[in-house]
Formats: sequence, C-alpha cells, structure tokens
Amino acid sequence: MIVTYKNIMMTSTKNKFSRRYRAIAAIAVPVVISIMVLLTQNMTVSSSYISDLENPFFDVFTLYFYDEKDEAKNRLRQLMGEDKYRTHAYINYGVLNEREKNYTGAEAYYQKALKEGDHNSLLYLVSLIDSAFPSKMLSLLDSCSEIDSSRTYWIEYEKAAHYMKTNNIEKAFSCLEKAVRSGFYSMQLLSSDPVFGAVRDHPRYAELLRETGNNRSNFRSIKQALEKAEENFLEKQPYGIAKELKQYLDLDIRRLPAVEEQLASLLKTDIQFRDRCVLLYWLAGLRVKKGDISGAQRYLTQFTAMINSGTPDRTGFKKVVQAYQKDILHNDPAMKKLIQ
Repeated sequence: MIVTYKNIMMTSTKNKFSRRYRAIAAIAVPVVISIMVLLTQNMTVSSSYISDLENPFFDVFTLYFYDEKDEAKNRLRQLMGEDKYRTHAYINYGVLNEREKNYTGAEAYYQKALKEGDHNSLLYLVSLIDSAFPSKMLSLLDSCSEIDSSRTYWIEYEKAAHYMKTNNIEKAFSCLEKAVRSGFYSMQLLSSDPVFGAVRDHPRYAELLRETGNNRSNFRSIKQALEKAEENFLEKQPYGIAKELKQYLDLDIRRLPAVEEQLASLLKTDIQFRDRCVLLYWLAGLRVKKGDISGAQRYLTQFTAMINSGTPDRTGFKKVVQAYQKDILHNDPAMKKLIQ
C-alpha cells in the first residue's frame, strides 16, 4: 500500500525526487500529517508509522515545523538509540542534513539506515547522489543490485540514465535493454524522460519502447488487483479517501469553475463520514479562495459540527481530527482567515 502527501512534513515527493524517482516508489506518512495535508489537498512523504498515534516522530515533525530545529535533531538522535525507530531516525536526520546542504552528512545517515536493512533509504540516497555526487552513482547502483535483486529493472534504468548524461550511448542502450528485459514497464516514463532525448529517433530506442509497452500490458492486471486491494484497505483508514474524490487531489481547482458544483453534488450522495467531512472542508477552502467568507464559514461550521458530533466513524478520522483540530485550522492559510 502506497500513500503520498505533501507540505507539512520535512520532505516533499514533488521537490525531493526527480520524475524517475517519483515513478519508482514512495513511503507512507503519519496519520495526523496525512489528514492535515489531505484536507488542504497537498501531497508529501515521510516515515511509515501510519497507525501509532503515540509514535515519537510526531513530536519531531512538530518541533521542526515550528522552527525548533535543534530540539528536533536532538529527539532524532535519541530515537537512534531505540531499535523500533532507529533506521527511520537515520533517514530523517539525513533529510535534515540535506535540507541544510550538508550533503556528506546526509549521505552518511542514509547509508547507516541502508546498512541496517532499511531499503527505503535507497530512494533518498539515489536522489542525493544523483544531484550532489554524480561520480558515485555507478558504484551506488552496483551495490543496489546486491542489496535488492528484485528491483533490477530500475537499477539498470538509472544506469542507462547515468550513461546518457556522460554521452556513452552504447552503454546506455545496454543498460536500458537489461532494464526492459528485467520487467521495466513505464512506457510513459521512458517516452518522456528528457535524459533519452538524444536517442528518440534511434531504432533500438523504438524497439525498447515497444517492449516496454508489452511489459506494461502484462503488468496492468496485477496493478488493477493491487489498486483494488489498496482501495479496500483505505476505505477503513483515517488517512484514506473515496475513489470519487481522488480525481480532485491533482487538479488546480481555481481554474475549474465546475469543481465546486461537482463537490457539492457529491455531498448529496451516500458517502461515508470521513469523505463527507473532507468534502465540507474542501468546499470551505474553495469559498475562501473566491472571497466568500460567509459561505466558507457555513461549510466550516458543518465540518466542525460533524467532527464534534456523536455520528459513528469506522475509519478513526473523527478521533484524529478532534485531537488536532486546532492545529489543522491554524496551519491552513485559508482556514486561518475564518478563525481569526
């Protein structure tokens, strides 16, 4: 199961990873942060503790968000001493180093997490090496092959991209062929990745693109099964969202006058408690953006009434929002205008 969100946390999928890395994987985020950014229609990535409301990373993230950076780092150093949290503490400490342009320090902490078996650190490490230490890329990718043989296709794809950057076309094609024949299936990525722009018209590239399309066809049925399993799982989680609402996460709602009408019409359907709350919150935000403060207030009042009601909620969304309602509103620029 993969969930990605953005803004409140330390790292951003959109800003941290290149298009290639975002196509490979993402890490689930904590419940409270997930809900905060789900409500504000933003996307992010961080630690995988998604069901433990008492986990200590919440405090770390809050401290960092409120600019108490030294204390946040101190908490992470303490967490490095606990087996349950050690590798995630390493990764997040590396993220802080990278944000502060201490790339050597960031690499060291990502490597520590990797050596202890946390393969999530590879995402951060590959991205860092690609941007800060490109001369180390091949040796890192070779080590990745030994660490995770099940991901041969993306490792070979990254090698191909590296060779393209150094203008070694023959080696780039060799690695790309290995990637495709190992199961690489992202036809969209291969056809649009600018790193392969120089060979777009090459017959070998055309053939590899065709083979990638075949891989995609074989992968589609598996993908559909996984998506259905994810949908069933998220239906009962506080950080999930109904499939009817997913299409609105990636839209620029300010440019779509029809969106508000569509969202309002969804309120008339038989959607569950969590998703009705999300709709009301989004509609309040839309009204703020249109300058209709009184209309926004009406939607927010309905949202607040539902959160504080006795209506059953099987997902746990209400419980989380009740506990952090004030923080959610104060950290949303649109809603701050309604509670001042």
